Amino acid sequence: MKHLSLFIVLFVTSLCFSQQSNSVKDEYRNKGYFNITRFSYILVDNTKQDIFTPGVGNSSNDLPTNNAKAFSIQTISGYFFSPYFSAGVGIGLDGYKDPNINTFPAFVEVRAYLKDSYNSPFAFIDYGGLIKISDSFNKGNMFNIGAGYKVFVSDRIALIPEISYSVKNISLTDEKVKTSDNTVNITGIQFGIGIIF
Repeated sequence: MKHLSLFIVLFVTSLCFSQQSNSVKDEYRNKGYFNITRFSYILVDNTKQDIFTPGVGNSSNDLPTNNAKAFSIQTISGYFFSPYFSAGVGIGLDGYKDPNINTFPAFVEVRAYLKDSYNSPFAFIDYGGLIKISDSFNKGNMFNIGAGYKVFVSDRIALIPEISYSVKNISLTDEKVKTSDNTVNITGIQFGIGIIF
């Protein structure tokens, strides 16, 4: 319930900030508040399961990744502290296939832009946790590092193609990753397209 309340607060805050006037943004749209909706495809390249069995110890197994993939949708609400640096908070939904795992990431994202311009390349880092909002979601943590390009297609909307390296550590029990006796580590290349408002 606490996590659902946090989600609602972040969502309402995002809506409120989206109503702010355009006067706080400059001609390059890299000042003030922003919101990004990102759609991603993750091509899994490594899946490893660690199991602790009492009296036996730890065992680590590489799982097959032939058909392993994931689809993700995220929303990020943030602020440009300068034309070259922004930070925000994000939430999302990830659906993995082979292994079939659902995650609800909540994370902090920082971006560094190379140019004070309408269009600019950038680098970014995401770091956060995977929240168990229901029995069909797993706890854990996540990390992404990548790069992209912000290109405006109209006065108000920019498309943001991105590529990143995705790491998720997932507990298959109700315990946290550090204390769980059954965890999965999934890494892969994430291809994303974002829309910035």
